[in-house]
Order: sequence, then C-alpha cells, then structure tokens
Amino acid sequence: MFGNVAQLPRDFRDNHIKTSKYTFVTFLPKNLIEQFSKMANVYFLIILGMQCIKKISITGGKPSMALPLSVVILVSMLKDFLEDSKRHKSDKKENFQSV
Repeated sequence: MFGNVAQLPRDFRDNHIKTSKYTFVTFLPKNLIEQFSKMANVYFLIILGMQCIKKISITGGKPSMALPLSVVILVSMLKDFLEDSKRHKSDKKENFQSV
C-alpha cells in the first residue's frame, strides 16, 4: 500500500522498538540513582560518611569502606552497561529488519 516511508502517515513513521534503559548521556545519572536505590549500597555509603568523622571513627577518619563500595558499584555499572548494549544491538537489529 505504502511504497516508501515518505508516503506513510505521520503516526507510523517512527514505529520502532526501544527496550534499552539508557542512552550515552543518561547512563551515569540513571545508573547511580538505581545503584543507590538499593538499601545495602545506601547503608555502606552512610558508614563511609561516618568513617570520615574522626571523633566517632575507629579508622582515624580514613574511609576504609570507599574501596569496597566503589568496586561493588563499578562492577554493577559494568554489568548494566553490557546488558544495555546488548539491548541496543537487539533493538537495532529488530528495527532495521525487513518485513
């Protein structure tokens, strides 16, 4: 019925699948919000903040939880990045597949 895209009604021109969560710009802020919506990460962040207070810290004001918390956050972010890149590839393949 419609030979090319220009002949399609305006409502059907941008009919594509998007299952990915992030874009290049929104990955870091959205992922950090997602990471700190987990109570375990918030708990360790609070402990990290309390370790910086010299009077109540047993570590002398040195944040010893910084490295473990950073590793956990970075590994989770890497996993999310790899999953989302697979979604982008799958979406692109599906959107450019001929009918």
